[in-house]
Amino acid sequence: MCYSQFMLIRGKSKLRHWVLGVFTFSDWCIHVYDSQCDSKNDKLVMKTLVPYKTLLPYFLEKSKFNVKRGIDKTQSDALLINLVNNLPQQIKSDCGVFVAVFVNYFVHRKEIKKDNIDIEIHHTRYGSLLWDYGRKEQKAVGLKKLLADGLGGRRGNVRKSRGCI
Repeated sequence: MCYSQFMLIRGKSKLRHWVLGVFTFSDWCIHVYDSQCDSKNDKLVMKTLVPYKTLLPYFLEKSKFNVKRGIDKTQSDALLINLVNNLPQQIKSDCGVFVAVFVNYFVHRKEIKKDNIDIEIHHTRYGSLLWDYGRKEQKAVGLKKLLADGLGGRRGNVRKSRGCI
């Protein structure tokens, strides 16, 4: 079986943007998807991932995750880091949208192509999805409040209608 886990990674000091890490258990590797690749940034990403290389294998072994999932790895097995090449690169500071787009491609099992991300379309799409989610939540909260108040009355009392008897 092929298990993988998405990881949102952001450095504390000099790496000032988000990257996507995909930890695949089958090849014991974190594949890093970075929309701001250059030699300086790659060094910062690698430095940021040093604790992950040490702690992930440690915690997975201590929690017996490997045994439960049938993964033949221990904390002494080196965890590899792979910086994925030929990815779309950001022009403005919109790395969060790129991370969301990368995750979306993985979820839908699409190949990430270097030239096919129109970031403005994704800004609009994610903004619309967020707005729609917010409206649904508002309606759900309103309905819950209405039901908690006894279908419109306060303290569980149902209002009396003024209709004909």
